[in-house]
Amino acid sequence: MRTALKILIVENDTISALLLCHYLKFFGFCNCLLAATAEDALRVAEEERPDVILTEIILSGEMSGIETAKRILKKDDNAVIAFMSSCDDPKVMLEALKVSPAGYFVKPLKMNVIRELLESIDAGCCLPAFSIDEPYGILRGLNYEKK
Repeated sequence: MRTALKILIVENDTISALLLCHYLKFFGFCNCLLAATAEDALRVAEEERPDVILTEIILSGEMSGIETAKRILKKDDNAVIAFMSSCDDPKVMLEALKVSPAGYFVKPLKMNVIRELLESIDAGCCLPAFSIDEPYGILRGLNYEKK
């Protein structure tokens, strides 16, 4: 299955970003955009209007992925954002969930869960996707409504 879904990957680790892009292309998501910093992400999001933004929470520079998501949503309240991070701090997770993300994925990433999220978005619906190991698994069932 090939799809025209435009996906912005915001990841400051170049190898991780390229690997994720490679996996997504394998699954048929061939239109990947990359940004290494929050500033790059804001610029690319405004210029390219991606369908989905997958962002790391911990980014180089002054701004986190959460703050980046908030700024993107101020300009485009229909933006679909999912967080990915090695951070499993419950306080950070709760702060990220206040943004109403389409997903929250704790690294190492489970590609099948990300693929399912992207397929649901491509099909015109947005089912929430969370990949959070216990004891935070209670967050998996949170409701998400697209604005």
